[in-house]
Amino acid sequence: QQFREAVSTSNYDKYRVVQEQLQRSITSQLGAAEQPRAIPIRVYTAQTSWRQLPVQPGSAEGGACQLSHALATLLPQLFERSGDTPPATEPFALVQGIRTPLTTPLLWLYRWCCHPDG
Repeated sequence: QQFREAVSTSNYDKYRVVQEQLQRSITSQLGAAEQPRAIPIRVYTAQTSWRQLPVQPGSAEGGACQLSHALATLLPQLFERSGDTPPATEPFALVQGIRTPLTTPLLWLYRWCCHPDG
């Protein structure tokens, strides 16, 4: 109800409060408050073809997992690099319609590009 009211009245401050509450709720369901155990990622390869898997936001070495690592896990035939041979066309990712650098950390995308419904 509060969310609908904030959107319908174009009240950004109220929207931000509700969005933060939703984000905390989503985060608590997925894992710890600072870093979730996994981030659900859905990748569309065509209008009717998609894959969705949970991906850990951190790498095995303890660093931040980047979008390129997640995509290599989901779609290895498109995003995995093999040797010196560059791909015929450079793969890219659109996140909510925006061309996103493959070096973007997953945790950053999760925090700033997640829909209110999770």
